[in-house]
Amino acid sequence: MKRILFLFMAAMMLGACGNDAAPKEETPKIEPVAVEKESIEVTMNVEPVIQEDGKVYFLGKTNLPDHAELMFTVTGDDFMGQIKEVIIDGAFETESFSEKGEALPAGEYELSVTLSIPSTQDKKFTEVAGKDYEFLTGNLMDDDGIGKSMEYEFTFAIEQSKAKETVKVDEKERNMTNEELMEILDYNALGENDELVSVSIEGDEIKAVIKLAPHDILPAENVAGVSYSQASDELLTFGYWKVLTIEYVDVGTISMNRSEKETNEYDMDYFPTAEIEKRLK
Repeated sequence: MKRILFLFMAAMMLGACGNDAAPKEETPKIEPVAVEKESIEVTMNVEPVIQEDGKVYFLGKTNLPDHAELMFTVTGDDFMGQIKEVIIDGAFETESFSEKGEALPAGEYELSVTLSIPSTQDKKFTEVAGKDYEFLTGNLMDDDGIGKSMEYEFTFAIEQSKAKETVKVDEKERNMTNEELMEILDYNALGENDELVSVSIEGDEIKAVIKLAPHDILPAENVAGVSYSQASDELLTFGYWKVLTIEYVDVGTISMNRSEKETNEYDMDYFPTAEIEKRLK
């Protein structure tokens, strides 16, 4: 009987010890936190570049995310043209607008810049802007209840230019003085706050050094190209020189031979813009 009682008590003690074991704590689940995308108040700045040949292209900057596709529409009297461009590093530059490859007629035009519809956009762009542009805000954005759209507009004028004159200016075969050359460069090659550092005529070569002022929109390389184009258009009416070399301080040097000129339908000589841009070194 004592043996049975002892075994019963031992069993009870073991059971009590087993019940004292602490229960295992469960690791709490961490719920993922949704990260809200920040809205973008869209801004844009566009500048028309009217070329000597009567064509026009546009340069601009925007805070729209890269890879966005923009539609540029130019309208005027009996004219309408469209070009698409993609934003890279917050900037864009269009191809030239023309009338079937020729100069645009003088007059007033309107530029409209819009965002292509979301379904045609690069996924890298819509991931930031939203599949329905829901993260794009600001005065340039419009929500008509069907979907969001963007539009930026302004007007510009193209004046009657030398490129459209029907009478050819005879080349001036006489030599040009430094003073006359300085006047031509000052009027045609310099913008506001640009500086003509030096100018010289060495045999059959015209040499000049120009320091360009900072530009709010255009890169310095583009400003240099426009400056050289405008200066060379005027200097090509003088027939004695063979080489035009202009150094743009901290930007590069452009040098072209007179034999590389082309003549447009108005019998005006010029250096092609694409060739000028290639020569900047």
